[in-house]
Amino acid sequence: MKTLININIFMATALILICSGSQAFASDTVLSTDVPGKLVRIPLRYAYRQQALRVLESGEDRIDLGRSFLIPGSDSVWVDGRLLKREIEYRINILRGSVILVLPPVGGEVFRATWSRYPFSYAPVFASRFPGEKPASAVDLPDAVDSEREKSRQANPYRLNLSGSKTVGFSVGSSRGLGIDQSMKVTMAGKLARDLEVKAFLTDDNLPVQPEGNTEELKHLDKIYVQINSKHMEARLGDFPTGLEWSGFSSFKRELRGASIKVDVGGQEFTVGGGIAQGRFKTAEFRGRDGVQGPYELLSARRFNGIIILPGSESVLLDGREMKRGNENDFTIDYVRGTITFTERNTISVDSEIIVDYQMGEDDYERTTVTAGWSAPFLDDAVRLRTFFFREGDSSGKPIRGSLTREETAVLEAAGDDAGSAVTSGVEEVEDAEDAYILIPAGTLPEHYQFIEIGGRYRLSFHETRPGEGDYEPDGFTKRGEVRYRYVGAGNGSFSVGRPLPLPEMKQVFTLGFEAKKGVLYLDGEGDVSLYDRNTLSGVDDDDNTGGAMRVGGGIRGLSMPLGKLDIKGEYSMLEERFAPADKARSSYFYRNWNLEDVPLEGKEEISGGSISWVADSLWDISGSYKRLVRGDSLSAVRSDLSANIGDLRRRGISINAFDSRTGDDRDRKSAEVDASFSFWHLAPRFRFDTERYRAFDRAAADTGRYYYENSFGLAGRGLGGYRADLSLVTRRTDLMSTAGEIWSRARETDEIRLDAGYSGGSRVVDLFISHRTTRDASGGESKHDLARIRYREVLRSAGITSDIGYRISSGEDRRLEKTVIFVGENEGDYDEEGREVGQKRGDYMVLYLAGGEVEAVRTVELTWRMSYGSGIRGISSGSYGNGILGVIRRNLSVDQFVSVLEKSGTDELLRLYLLDPDILQRDDLTLYGKNSLRQEWSLLNDVSRYDLKFVFFREDEEDNRSGDVSTSRYNREIEVQLEVAAGNGLSFTLEAGKRLRERESGEQTSQRYRVESLSGALITGYRPRPSVKISMELGSENRKDEVSGAGQTSWSVTPAMNASLGRKVNLTSMLKFTYTSIDVGQTKPLFFLEEGMREDWNVIGQYRFTRNLSFGLNYNGRREKDYVGEVKTIHALKMECRAFF
Repeated sequence: MKTLININIFMATALILICSGSQAFASDTVLSTDVPGKLVRIPLRYAYRQQALRVLESGEDRIDLGRSFLIPGSDSVWVDGRLLKREIEYRINILRGSVILVLPPVGGEVFRATWSRYPFSYAPVFASRFPGEKPASAVDLPDAVDSEREKSRQANPYRLNLSGSKTVGFSVGSSRGLGIDQSMKVTMAGKLARDLEVKAFLTDDNLPVQPEGNTEELKHLDKIYVQINSKHMEARLGDFPTGLEWSGFSSFKRELRGASIKVDVGGQEFTVGGGIAQGRFKTAEFRGRDGVQGPYELLSARRFNGIIILPGSESVLLDGREMKRGNENDFTIDYVRGTITFTERNTISVDSEIIVDYQMGEDDYERTTVTAGWSAPFLDDAVRLRTFFFREGDSSGKPIRGSLTREETAVLEAAGDDAGSAVTSGVEEVEDAEDAYILIPAGTLPEHYQFIEIGGRYRLSFHETRPGEGDYEPDGFTKRGEVRYRYVGAGNGSFSVGRPLPLPEMKQVFTLGFEAKKGVLYLDGEGDVSLYDRNTLSGVDDDDNTGGAMRVGGGIRGLSMPLGKLDIKGEYSMLEERFAPADKARSSYFYRNWNLEDVPLEGKEEISGGSISWVADSLWDISGSYKRLVRGDSLSAVRSDLSANIGDLRRRGISINAFDSRTGDDRDRKSAEVDASFSFWHLAPRFRFDTERYRAFDRAAADTGRYYYENSFGLAGRGLGGYRADLSLVTRRTDLMSTAGEIWSRARETDEIRLDAGYSGGSRVVDLFISHRTTRDASGGESKHDLARIRYREVLRSAGITSDIGYRISSGEDRRLEKTVIFVGENEGDYDEEGREVGQKRGDYMVLYLAGGEVEAVRTVELTWRMSYGSGIRGISSGSYGNGILGVIRRNLSVDQFVSVLEKSGTDELLRLYLLDPDILQRDDLTLYGKNSLRQEWSLLNDVSRYDLKFVFFREDEEDNRSGDVSTSRYNREIEVQLEVAAGNGLSFTLEAGKRLRERESGEQTSQRYRVESLSGALITGYRPRPSVKISMELGSENRKDEVSGAGQTSWSVTPAMNASLGRKVNLTSMLKFTYTSIDVGQTKPLFFLEEGMREDWNVIGQYRFTRNLSFGLNYNGRREKDYVGEVKTIHALKMECRAFF
């Protein structure tokens, strides 16, 4: 319902600022409007300059300046000292005083904005107009003096700007204890002295959620960061990234919570830092699966320890190419579930080689990381020495979960470095315990444990095994919130009884490096020593804790020749098996190209060789290398590489890359890749040939050899203005070598066609990507997989229409879900202990669906369409309307519509699925999950004084077959009409009428089936005796009828409410609702029906502002009603909150 407020200066000023554009006032200006109130004549001398300075967080693209009523065109914005372009790199709301950055910041940038504003002491107020009234005459503002704060700021250039807020809340309610919530946001930036600069920010929202991994930039919810810079020093405190890049063996990246300092004096650089490591380094290497874009599980889907992937810590390589995170880029990642999914840009197949490096959250011990480094130049900077020390270790005395018992400590001391030996029995005897286990003697089944709620004799610990090696499976949760397990037979499960104990580790790495150069000659190298204790609680197996690595290289760099420059390099490296790097000793794909990825290093590895390159600016770049790898007397391998680039592949050029590696007579890998392009006119054809063969016949494994060749032909358009197009055809033939001998046989044939096209111009944007892939295997079977992404956006300003259509096709795998019931507290759930729905907040349990063991292949199609007409919520103004029938319609009508269709299906009728044939959507036998919805909002009589008519239509249909063989379908349809009438003198009326259909079908016995139709109506009378007070009374009625059970009910309600501002310090909102329900009960009734009799709901919200920057808030709500067993219950909830701004 519209709020009608009698405003004077507020609305007049707001409207003129919006309409004033970017023109500056050259003289005294009258702000005129047709809204009632005083006109304001403002001399320009009262407008004064202000500025804001702060440090940006990652992804923070909206900045509130804290000031309103800015003068149009007076603003300037800098990020890290670079002036941004208005409307291109940032947008500004001059009325609210907020800046929107087009490119979200990475985090840590210094934001500075300056502007001029009108000297109004109040904030902007938005309200509906009173139709049909005339504006009053103009008045002049009295003279004012310049801002004393602005004078002080200009006089003192060294100023620390501090802003933020702190909120502390206490909540208490029926059947629950005292809860404390808090949040904080602080930003600080500025100069303390001439060469001393500070920037800092702190965010702590006390939320147990993680950023979503579907955007390129992430916004962290809880982060502390302080950075202090001076001429020779940089200090960091809080949450910050650290790492080492120059080392060939000991490079690493970490996210720490601690402190670091870097000092640069006389060319020497000292660094030292340390803190609590947020996670530990992990790497996952795997091949893709045909037709599966994801999700690929980096962490077990059935883990119950709460471990996550640290947001933003991932590095993803696909076939050697680095991927970029984001829905519109290459992949998305779910940090909580621990899964990665590739977008349509990259087709995933069984030949795709994927490597993901990431940091996994800690779950074992508190882990600390300490680093220190030093570098210094010598001999007039001809020589530079570097050192670095890295130490990372677990605190065995500080396990994250509980503490170690004497028995567990003894087990760890005896286990040595063998993690398989550090396992306790996992059985604890108890007396007559709740939510425990009893031992079932051997009979028809082997001896095993069984869960019971009362009278248990044992508490058990379980651990996950490989599928087929365990005896138990998860079976929901206990009332204590712990996972319970069910015996499924020996070797039929994925969990076993026992508690593996994590080994507390400690790793130290010392690195010494040097660089020397003289003219074109150079020499560099490093030596690394590691100490890795895999179990700090045990002295067993400590004789292999130390290891080493080293490398040295040198030669000629940038030797000028008549046709370019020449580089010659010789190198030698040594790596011991016992060397333990911080992350990886060798880069990803290193051993793959040596064809040794499945051969573990034993003893010592030495690599020697040389390389040469000849570069002639943009004409050519030719290089080659030859290296030998030796592992004692057991293994010797050689590898030669060749690379040649002539011209520019973006226009006309050719690129050749090849290598050949051999280990004895039965192990080799050969690869060749040729790319060529030749652009002419508006066309850019290109050709690519790629082939690789490897053999590993000395190891009798399933994959003893593979040979493939791939041809790709592409044709792209160039110089097409706003158009772009790229068509490519790819064929791939793959052979496998038999394990019985060197016999190659065809394994699969793959053909793929891709189209990447688009248009961008004016108000139209089109983006199109389509891929069709056909694979034929050796048995004659054929599979087809399609990927697509289509985006079409159109703005017809003359008609006042905006339209945005998105369409996606993908394929992947989804896990089936398993239903479980958990206890959440008295009157805090919607279900009983058997999982039967009893109504919102009427039960003690909630139903969760956890990832099960079964995986199903699905094709996914998603369609979204947003359309607006007229001056709707998302619409645009269409300018002059005219006086004809179309003008009348456009003045009085606006429409906002949203349509979405999501279908995950196992059908083979792909064309019908892609065309969203209604006969193939949401079928019990094909659909895994499907949902479609339509919402329309119509606003009429926009040009009619005192009247406003709205019409809302909503429809949603959902099919969920993820829970085994149980199918659940839901259908909702709502129609609502609302008429608002402004009677004048602060009096308003609102009439509402609605019709709703709510339907549910389920094959599960504990779930309800119903088809409920309801009719509702309401009359709301509002009265505003003055602008700061509003009183309303709502009279409502609703009738429900269930066709399945025959039950019906009618409810009448009365709701008085008040919203008032008592002076400048107190705001109060209150509501009291009385609902009486009469019931016509059939055989049963839907459990979300209200119980017969009286129900009372109440809510009081108050706020008291002690000062401009300090306020206290109170929120009290409650209800009194019968529950589903007929007992009358009163539920209370109270929250008090104190908020400070500074």
